[in-house]
Amino acid sequence: MPFERAARETLESSALAPYAVRSASARRRYHERPDAYRTEFQRDRDRILHSTAFRRLQHKTQVFVVTEGDLYRTRLTHTLEVAQIARSIAAALRLNGDLVEAVALAHDLGHPPFGHAGEQELHVLMHEHGGFEHNLQSLRVVDELEVRYAMYPGLNLTWDVRQGIATHATLYDAPKVPAEFAEFSSASLEGQVVDVADMIAYSTHDLDDALHIGLADEHQLAARGIELWIEALQHADHVLARRDTAETQVELDLEEVRGEVPREPLPLDSWKRRDVRIREAIRWMIGRLVEDVIETSDAHIEGGRITSAGMVLGHSHRLVLMSELLTHQLQQLATYLREEVYYHPEKLVMEQKARRIIHGLFDAFAGEPRLLPRPVQERLDGTDRYRVVCDFVSGLTDRSALDLYNRLFETYEFGFGGGTTP
Repeated sequence: MPFERAARETLESSALAPYAVRSASARRRYHERPDAYRTEFQRDRDRILHSTAFRRLQHKTQVFVVTEGDLYRTRLTHTLEVAQIARSIAAALRLNGDLVEAVALAHDLGHPPFGHAGEQELHVLMHEHGGFEHNLQSLRVVDELEVRYAMYPGLNLTWDVRQGIATHATLYDAPKVPAEFAEFSSASLEGQVVDVADMIAYSTHDLDDALHIGLADEHQLAARGIELWIEALQHADHVLARRDTAETQVELDLEEVRGEVPREPLPLDSWKRRDVRIREAIRWMIGRLVEDVIETSDAHIEGGRITSAGMVLGHSHRLVLMSELLTHQLQQLATYLREEVYYHPEKLVMEQKARRIIHGLFDAFAGEPRLLPRPVQERLDGTDRYRVVCDFVSGLTDRSALDLYNRLFETYEFGFGGGTTP
C-alpha cells in the first residue's frame, strides 16, 4: 500500500517535537491541490532541486573562483553540505527535516557569480536602485524569476520555506528582513538550524580547501592558537597513531583471518598521510560543532519552555545556537580565514577581476538594454531597468559571465552566443 501524504502528516504529528513546524499547516502564495504522496515541504524541496537557479550553483564561486580550478567547493557543493549538516541537527532535535532541507537547498539561489565579490559589486551598482542582497535575491528567484509553471510566477513555495530564505542570517551576516516577515521576532527553529549549519559548513570547508591549495598552513593555525584546530589535530594524530601501533596490526591480522580485505597502514611520510590528517581534523571539527549545537539548542529550547512553533516565531532570541565556548573558537577560526585566506593576495587578484567583469556587464546592459537577450528584454516594460539588468547579471555563472564579458569587450568576438540567459 503506498505511503500517502496524509499518513506522512500523521507520522509528523507523532514523531516531531511540539515546536517543530508541521507540513499540514503549510500555505502557499497561490492555492494548489495537495499532492497525493508528498508533503508540502517535500514538494518545495523537489521544486528547488529541479529549478534552473539550483543547477547554476554548480558553476558559481563559493570562495575560490570556479574558473581557476575544479578541486574547490562550488556554491552547489556548499549548499549540499549545508543541507546534510542541517538535516543531522534537525533529526536530533526532532524538527521537520523536509522543511530544513528545502530552506538549505534554496538559501544561496540568489548568489551572483564570483561569490561575495560579485555580491558586493552589484550592491554598489544598485545603491540608488534598492541595493542588492543575496537573501532577498534568493527570495526573488523563487517568487518571480523562475519560469516553470503556467498558473503562477516563480516556484510558489510555502510561506515557511520563504521565511527561512528571507531571514537567513549568520554570526557575520544579518541582512534586513522583508516587511512580509518582519512582524515575527525570530525564524522557525528549522530556519535557525540552516543558519548555524551554514556557518559550520563554510568555516570548516573553506579551511579544508585553503589547506589543500596552500593558502592556509596547518602549523601556522596551531601557532596562532586556533583552539578548535589544535583540538582537531590532536584527534587526528591520535587516530593516525592508532593505525601505526601493534594493536592496529593485530586488527589487520584478524581481518585477514576473517577473509576481509586487510587495511594497509598509511606510510609515515607521505602527502597521503598529510591529506588524511587534515581530513580527520576537519571531520572531527564538523562533528564537534554539530554535537555542540544539538546540546546547546536543546537546553535553550527547554529553558525557554517552548511548546509550539508559534512560540518560536515570537521569541526574542535565537534558540538554535552554539555554546559560548564553541562560538568563541569558531570566531577565532573566522578571523584567521579572513586575514590569511579571504584577504590573501592571490584571492584578492581574482576578486578584482571579478568586480571588473560584473561592473562592465552591468554598465553595458544598463546603458544599452537592447544588448540583453530577447526574453530578458520583455521584462523591461513592467520592471525597473536596473533591476532587470541586476537580475540578469546575478543569474549568470562564473563561466558565462566571463564568456559574455569577452564577447562584449574583446574585438575579435562577435555575436551573443548561447548559454547566457538566466
